[in-house]
Amino acid sequence: MSFWCLLLGLAACESDPVILDPNGAAPRVDAGPSADAALTPDAACLEETVFGPFDGAQYDRLIHPLLIGACEGCHLPTARGDFYAIWPGAQGTCGYADTFEAFRARVDLQNPAASVIYREAASSDERHPVKLDGPQAELLFAFISNAAGCVAGDPGCRPETPEVLTLDGFTALVQPALDRYNCTLCHGTGAGGLTIYREPEAGSNLIRYNHQNIVENYCDASVPQCDRFINYGINGHEASTPLAGEDLVRVRRWAAGDE
Repeated sequence: MSFWCLLLGLAACESDPVILDPNGAAPRVDAGPSADAALTPDAACLEETVFGPFDGAQYDRLIHPLLIGACEGCHLPTARGDFYAIWPGAQGTCGYADTFEAFRARVDLQNPAASVIYREAASSDERHPVKLDGPQAELLFAFISNAAGCVAGDPGCRPETPEVLTLDGFTALVQPALDRYNCTLCHGTGAGGLTIYREPEAGSNLIRYNHQNIVENYCDASVPQCDRFINYGINGHEASTPLAGEDLVRVRRWAAGDE
C-alpha cells in the first residue's frame, strides 16, 4: 500500500484522482478503467477469483467493507502503477476481483506481521496517513494469520466459513430447480436486485455466487430457513411459474438444513 498521501496532503487524496510517483516524479492523472465496467457483474471476473487460502466468506463480509471504509479516500479506483486501488463493487464485479488481488499481493503468508497492507495501515509505517483502529487492525491481522495457518498446514485453519445452508445441498437441490424454472430469464440480468447464473459447474465460483446471493438476501442462516425465497417461488412472483412438486420438496429440505 504505497500511495503516499502525505506528499499532497490527505485532502487531495480525497478529491482528485492524482497518481503520485514514489520515485519523486511529477504527479500524473490517470483516467483508469471504466467505472461502469468495473462495477458491473461479470461472470469471467467472478470465475477467475480464487480466494484460497483466504476465507472467502469472511473477506466478503468483513475485510472488503473494511478496505472500502478505511482506504478508498486515498486509494481511488483510478490509481494505477504500484498503487492499491479500492473498488466499492460487490462480489461478481471485476472491481471487486481487482481489489482482492491487490490485497493478496500485499500479504506475506510466511510472516503475517510483515504484510505490506498490515504494516502500513495498521502498524509501524508512520508515512501512511491513515491508521486502522485497534479492533480493525486485529481483524485484519487475524484474517491474514488464518490464511498463513492454512498454508502452513495448521489443523485449526478455516479455509472457508462453515455453512449452515450448505453449498453442496444448494448444488444438488436448489440450482437444478433454478435452471428448470428458467429463473435466469429475469434474474440473469439482475431483475429485482437478484443476479444468478444458469447451469454453473459444481464447485465453481459461479455457483458459489448464486448460493451466496440467495442465502444473504433471502435466508436467515442463523436459523436454517429461507421462507422469503420459498414464498417467492411458491407464489410465482410476476411472470414466473410457481415452484411446486418435487422441486419444492427439495428446496425445503435444503432450507431446513437437511442437506
